[in-house]
Parts: sequence; C-alpha cells; structure tokens
Amino acid sequence: MRLEIQSIDILDLKPGSKTYAKDRVFYLNCKELEEILLKDSCIKSVDIHFVYPGDRVRIVNLMDVVQPRCKIDKVEADFPGFIGKMQIAGSGRTRSLRGITVLVSNPCSNRKYAALLDMSGVVAEMSRYGKMKHISIAPR
Repeated sequence: MRLEIQSIDILDLKPGSKTYAKDRVFYLNCKELEEILLKDSCIKSVDIHFVYPGDRVRIVNLMDVVQPRCKIDKVEADFPGFIGKMQIAGSGRTRSLRGITVLVSNPCSNRKYAALLDMSGVVAEMSRYGKMKHISIAPR
C-alpha cells in the first residue's frame, strides 16, 4: 500500500470542548490533551498555549516543531516506534493539518545552546514559523 496524505488547510486555531477541525478552524480540547500527556510518568505538569503571529511572545528552549498528522486507518501507528508499536512507516492514509504546528519546548533546560522563536518583530517576519499559528506545549 502506498502513502496517501490528505491535507486540511487550517486558517484558525481555537479552544474547544472537543478536538476537531471544521470550516478550516482547528478546535483543541486542551484539558483532554493535558490528561493524555500527564499519563507519561516523566511529565509532572504541562503548559499548553495557543500562539499566534503578532503575539509579543518569544518561545525559548524550543525542541521541536511538527505538523499535526495522524493515521486514519491505524490509530496506534501515527509515529511508529515512537508513539505506537514498531511497524513499517510510509504507507496507508495520513491526515495532516496545514497552516498550524505543535511546538515543544523545555522550560527547564540547562542546555548551553537552544533554539527560540519570536512571534512578532523583524525576526518573526524572517521565519516561516513566525507567520504560523501554533499549539505550544511545555512539559516539566
């Protein structure tokens, strides 16, 4: 089976009582996401925020920026070997959300060098991520 990616262009990001996409808006139930993340015993707490272009925000100790994606056919195969069991990747149907990202930062990092993202100002204008909407996740 070949890989098929079904993309949805997302224009806005809003909190919701459930997680879904409708009319090019992605609604996220932050409480539900927090509960899922806190199932990992290494995570004691987590901060989840929406970040928009033009916000006077600098995200520091940025670890990763990912496009939200999920497998449609097999629930536990979104990221084989990392999330879910090991299996062949690169096949089946995947749904992706274009126009938003999930940012993961480490507020407690002691790393000497760490990435950052400005959401306003000259630096934000120079970065493609400075022009996107983000779900920012900072686990502790």
